[in-house]
Amino acid sequence: LAQPMRLLAHNGEINTLTGNRNWMQAREGTLFSPLWGNKLRDLLPVIQQGSSDSGQFDNVLELLTLSGRDLLHSMQMLVPPAWEQHAALDAEQRAWCEYHAGLIEPWDGPAALVFSDGSIVGAALDRNGLRPARYTLTSHGLLILASEAGVVPCEAHEVVEKGRLGPGEMIAVDLKYGVMLRNAEIKSALARRHPYKHWLTTHLERLHELPCAPFADTPLEADTLFERQQLYGFTHEDIELVLRPMLTENKEPVWSMGDDTPPAAYSHQSRAFADYFRQRFAQVTNPPIDPLREQIVMSLDCYLGPHQSLLTETPLHASLLHLESPVLTEAQLETVRTLNKHGFLARTLHATFESAAGPGALEQALNSLDAQAAEAVDDGIGLLILSDREASATALPIPMLLAVASVHRALIRGGLRTRVSLVCETGSAWDVHQIALLLGYGAEAVVPFMALASARALAGERRLEHLSREEAI
Repeated sequence: LAQPMRLLAHNGEINTLTGNRNWMQAREGTLFSPLWGNKLRDLLPVIQQGSSDSGQFDNVLELLTLSGRDLLHSMQMLVPPAWEQHAALDAEQRAWCEYHAGLIEPWDGPAALVFSDGSIVGAALDRNGLRPARYTLTSHGLLILASEAGVVPCEAHEVVEKGRLGPGEMIAVDLKYGVMLRNAEIKSALARRHPYKHWLTTHLERLHELPCAPFADTPLEADTLFERQQLYGFTHEDIELVLRPMLTENKEPVWSMGDDTPPAAYSHQSRAFADYFRQRFAQVTNPPIDPLREQIVMSLDCYLGPHQSLLTETPLHASLLHLESPVLTEAQLETVRTLNKHGFLARTLHATFESAAGPGALEQALNSLDAQAAEAVDDGIGLLILSDREASATALPIPMLLAVASVHRALIRGGLRTRVSLVCETGSAWDVHQIALLLGYGAEAVVPFMALASARALAGERRLEHLSREEAI
């Protein structure tokens, strides 16, 4: 596991590694490159099992560079700047970033990376910018970059330029021509490679620009609402300690660190399926995201639809549906469902199982769901909606996390995953943890319809008299 790898050396860590690795595996079924042809199968799996985060990043970087993209292009694809809120990027550079956001998700650090293919030597910092990378350029044409200033001593009168890499920035030296390439030059040159802005204007659909489908947000009767909440596992505490604070304070509730609730596996109480899962990283030390100070590196944008091969670049790669958030309302789901354009045809699969059918009913229902999903992709469906809205006391909802994960893995096994996007319409998600789990296990958008119905019912009640139903949603 020693560094450097074939193309890079790396200081820091890739915190998004599990997701990056899993999505890379999902893409393998649709990889195509005229450079490789039938030999592409010999390169799979792309990521070597058991290697470090640096090694896995290096595997993907090597594939991209040997498949036709140059090293700087490949690096910025994998470690892009936080372009969504970045005022310094011009329209062409933003178009480059958005086009590639539809191809691959960022490999996020904190990470400082140094890379070379023998003719280009460069360094990049991820969008969070939480690793130091300082450089000095001397009058002798020597460029020194390290985690600390002063690692290589040089006389003060020889220093031509000193600086540091900021979040999402990159510098490089072209050894063939003997020139230093600064961040702005690299980004500007990349943005002019293809007419990315024109491709996005022509092919990318944006949900907020589409005419909204009609949806009647009539509140449920109190008894009906209570029965539906019980069916999906809501408790009184979920309504009062999760949903009501969200409506009152316009943010998720913050809990104390002294959580003495028994792990769900050891609890004597019936627990929600999501309670069996825990965050794997920095559970104790991470404070909540500060949406003001950290806005520059935070984004909820996502892209639905069939994804083309990662190894080519065509105008059709931009043919996706842009969402400003993975959490959708029922009205937005209806807009998506009725879009009815090539590549965005939608089909709804019902995630329920018969309660009277015995202990094997759940497994049979999951197998059926997997088969229906594969059949839908073969039929040219680009948006697959998993829904438990039709659940009842006799047709119980499959835990949506289980349904999403099962379909996601089945499509990966069949080499079909990137030909379709998974949207889940579920009554069993009402807090951030549950929605994050659904996204982590394969969903690309979530419609928490029972949480929305409960919010409508709370609007106008105690301490929420000022809130209309639309504001509550």
